[in-house]
Amino acid sequence: MKAVAISLLCLLIVLCLGGWLTRPKPLSPATEIYTFAGSVEEHLATAEARANGDYGLVDGTEKRVVWAAEPGERSEYVVIYLHGFSATRQELAPVPELVAKELGANLFETRLQGHGRERSPLQGLPAEAWLDDAREALAIGKALGDKLIVLGVSTGATLALTLAEHPDFAAVDTLVFLSPNFGPAAPGSGLATGPYGPQITRLFAGPTHSWEPANELQAKYWTTSYPTTSIIEMMRLVDLANQLLPAARVPNALLVYSPQDDVISVPKALAGFERLTAARKDIHVLEEPDSISPHVFAGDILGPAENSNAVQVIVSFLRGAP
Repeated sequence: MKAVAISLLCLLIVLCLGGWLTRPKPLSPATEIYTFAGSVEEHLATAEARANGDYGLVDGTEKRVVWAAEPGERSEYVVIYLHGFSATRQELAPVPELVAKELGANLFETRLQGHGRERSPLQGLPAEAWLDDAREALAIGKALGDKLIVLGVSTGATLALTLAEHPDFAAVDTLVFLSPNFGPAAPGSGLATGPYGPQITRLFAGPTHSWEPANELQAKYWTTSYPTTSIIEMMRLVDLANQLLPAARVPNALLVYSPQDDVISVPKALAGFERLTAARKDIHVLEEPDSISPHVFAGDILGPAENSNAVQVIVSFLRGAP
């Protein structure tokens, strides 16, 4: 019996050690200042030309600036749009542009690395790469104007929160979260970053995750098949965002969501927003959005009928309307 007990103890130690060694590395907050040479447009043109040469970019997914007035002219407010996981800036278009136009604000729409590629989409991308994109977005926003309005959809909202300890986060005036991802709706998704996370994810999801697009434009502008390792990287962002929530302090914060959302965990979204510190906070509920998806409830591709409502809700909050 003693030999059996020793053997079981050794097995337990090996299993615990194996779980610790295979657990994905926790993500560190983005704190370094992002710098670039030349003008904003020169920087973006060079970066996207390089990405296009390496992987081919789907037309209409490139990072871009939309100027409120003359090119190069700063605006008081700047809208930064961070799209969701597997999507591109077309996900919510033209809502961010319409919001910026209403405010007379310059607009920056990013393209997270690995997204919008014609070749090897989302392959080999660690979460650190998306943190770099977020740091770049802050730097570009500060180059475009004074007060930053960060509009994040789903994991774009998650990414915004990973900047909570960044020196430039002080320039963020407002966080607008649409269907924020503080945890996916899928049960057990948190296991992805726990002990044996990669093995468990591969066991249940296989090496590749694929899903059916709702229409041709979603098939064009979203990545509908990608390595399951990308899901683990997305969950590393979620873990960091939840870790930083108490430290995230902004003057204004708005949450817009649908209780019908089956992509994110609505309870986790509400609990996460509750933990966010803001002098002025508001929640707008879309009970039954007129869209294909209650998760991405606006935008010409999935919810054109909700575009004007989404713009009105966001702009009214930004202008301080009750």
